[in-house]
Amino acid sequence: MINRKGIWLLVLSVLMLGFVQDLSAQRIGISTNLLYWATASPNVSLEYRIGSHTTVGGSVGYNPFKLPNRVNAEGVAVNPKLMHWSAGAEWRYWTCRPFERFYVGVHALGGAYNIGGVKILSALENQRYDGWGVGAGVGAGYQWALGQRWGLNVALGVGYVYLHYDRFECGACGDRTGTFNRHYIGPTKASVSFVYFIR
Repeated sequence: MINRKGIWLLVLSVLMLGFVQDLSAQRIGISTNLLYWATASPNVSLEYRIGSHTTVGGSVGYNPFKLPNRVNAEGVAVNPKLMHWSAGAEWRYWTCRPFERFYVGVHALGGAYNIGGVKILSALENQRYDGWGVGAGVGAGYQWALGQRWGLNVALGVGYVYLHYDRFECGACGDRTGTFNRHYIGPTKASVSFVYFIR
């Protein structure tokens, strides 16, 4: 189940990071992941320079939107969903200097989801999954300057995620078919982000 109070607490936590730093001595980047927007998921990330080659940041994303109901080939009413929230943190080491060129990083992630009845993957078309997950991974990326205040960042990461979920039949009021735990190893991050710098 997606808890809105939890989402706002995560957003406030990320924003409060800025107030415990000496902002006059930091360079701050605020960004949004265009790939996440492709799933109609608003998202924001804040990143702070903490050393001559290092930054730390946090991100939140949320998709509260319900999709239009439909009837499947068997005549069963389907209530498609892609609802989820996510939060993450990352430490980055930049080979040049913060916010420029190549970097490697370590990230942590977590979130909750209620997804099913969509034709993105065959496993999601006739099932619904309601649960949560936490994990961590490593990644790398590159950032280009697009002017004094703007940048473009691309990143990929791999890692481990522990998932706990209930599976339901995909009908509008589908029955629960089980509770499961899954250990996932694979891609944990993909981003193409616009970055705005606050000096």
